[in-house]
Amino acid sequence: MSPDPIPIIRLARRAAGPYATKTAATIMLGLAVKDLRNEAGLTQTALAKAILVSNSTISRLENAESTPERRTVEAVMNHLKLDTPARDELTMLLSRAEEPEWFQSRFGDFTVEYLRRLLGLESMAIALTTYDVRLVSGLLQTPEYASCIVRTGLHISEWDSPEMSMRVALRQERQKRVFSQADPPRCVFLMDESVLLRRAGLMRSQVAR
Repeated sequence: MSPDPIPIIRLARRAAGPYATKTAATIMLGLAVKDLRNEAGLTQTALAKAILVSNSTISRLENAESTPERRTVEAVMNHLKLDTPARDELTMLLSRAEEPEWFQSRFGDFTVEYLRRLLGLESMAIALTTYDVRLVSGLLQTPEYASCIVRTGLHISEWDSPEMSMRVALRQERQKRVFSQADPPRCVFLMDESVLLRRAGLMRSQVAR
């Protein structure tokens, strides 16, 4: 008997395309380059030497450690003599990887560094599982609950500041991008019982949510 009572039978989302995130496209581009390099029987060092870049450049590209450089990707495609479909796929991924993430233009100044990779991936997921000991998950928080939580990290003089409202707006936008999709991810939210007993904002509306 499967330990998962609701097996996930959907295929992974395609990263290329207008709905891909920058983070997902960068990861998929790196994986594609790695697969093509291995198929050609080349090491990272050999490919780097062939296209006149450093070994670390190829490593960063394949591991999605930074925004890919167009000249590097084009040099890889030329050296591996890719056919048109493969070139089109890599070019599409590259174009999306060069664009900013959805939160950068509006919420960039209010997004902590450790959350950026998560925000770039969660809407692309087919399944999400979270466990929270102290708080309701950000994807489930009502605006009132989120406001209360955000205030605890700000000085009282900042409670009416743009940072306050923008952080709450960011959580609402995250929820919209995850749950308003035609095919949203299957989500499991595990919380310690004390989360529901700890007062934060309007708990009646939060429990109803």
